[in-house]
Amino acid sequence: MGAPEATNLLHQGQADLAACGWSARGFVAPAWLTSAGSIAALTPLGFDWYASRTGLINLKTGQETAATSLVWSVRAAWRRRLSQIYNTRLLARLLRPEQANTPIRLGLHPVDADWPEAVRFWQDALTAVLTHRPCAIKSALVLGRIHGA
Repeated sequence: MGAPEATNLLHQGQADLAACGWSARGFVAPAWLTSAGSIAALTPLGFDWYASRTGLINLKTGQETAATSLVWSVRAAWRRRLSQIYNTRLLARLLRPEQANTPIRLGLHPVDADWPEAVRFWQDALTAVLTHRPCAIKSALVLGRIHGA
């Protein structure tokens, strides 16, 4: 997607959020597929960062803050089972003491709520993460406003 189309869509999204009394400082594209045009459109619209699969990119400095993301794919039974196995193992690794400064992103999607095994995983994951890590919003990670960022 080119910058003009991205600018129009992002501006429309900002207007929709503003109508609800909200604003956004960062941008997460579907499946983290941010085009060069989208990236070019973000800074003039006042965004501070955007997300990639592996982290959060500061638009002012270009610096990426590594932040592993846990996400599920629930479209098919085999995807749900693999998501559960993969994310359970990944979360266990990320919660090891030597990974204490690695931010963990929990990427819940509305459709996850249709699957009891996904809901249980997210409840357990959130409990585990909050037991071992401070909670922060993505903007705080990108702008270095929390310990470990």
